[in-house]
Amino acid sequence: MNLLDDDGTDETCDYVDYQFTFNANETVTATSTTNTVNGTWAVTSSSSGIDLILNFEITGGDDPFDDLNDDWDVLSFDAQIIKLIDVSGGNGGTDYLDFGRNPYQGCSGGGNTTELTNILIDGQWLVASYIDDGDDETNDYNGYALTFNADGSVLTVNSNNTISGTWSVVTSGSGLDVILDFGTAIPFDELNDDWDVVTYTTTRVELFDVSGGNGGTDYLTFEKL
Repeated sequence: MNLLDDDGTDETCDYVDYQFTFNANETVTATSTTNTVNGTWAVTSSSSGIDLILNFEITGGDDPFDDLNDDWDVLSFDAQIIKLIDVSGGNGGTDYLDFGRNPYQGCSGGGNTTELTNILIDGQWLVASYIDDGDDETNDYNGYALTFNADGSVLTVNSNNTISGTWSVVTSGSGLDVILDFGTAIPFDELNDDWDVVTYTTTRVELFDVSGGNGGTDYLTFEKL
């Protein structure tokens, strides 16, 4: 699991010891070195698109797997990550759930800033996905190539425009953060923030940010060109 955001509370670290296996017979197992949790899964269609229904066996009232049992709307999916959302019918709270191929790196209280920095400065990148509090605004960034420079500057270039900004990778209490600042340059001003790192490889960097105002969650993914 790469993310469980329960109405603004990041609970991802409750699940990082588990590997999830979705079987063809619609059973699912979550396995750690000391425990196995069994459940069922199903993919259905609804008025909003595709849903993923999860139902894990629960032991006790404080079992964290109870938070996964729901009818999740699919925001997006590919071979590397599945992004899900659920809006509560009671209090209107919004939960986010991500399953990814790569382990979540944000639970150690630190992280390898040098490794991620070296990955970002190696070549050009594109905005593969930008979800602004549930709204897919990825198309605003089509055609832009981003270059992260070792001096802390970043350039975004398309056929008509060049936008400059700054960037850095730092550690925080939750792991690694990527800080972006493009000033007032549209549309990249939307990306000005202190982004939490969900996961990264040499070709893909996935970030998210929970707003301190309305509690909305944004997702930003860079992929290497």
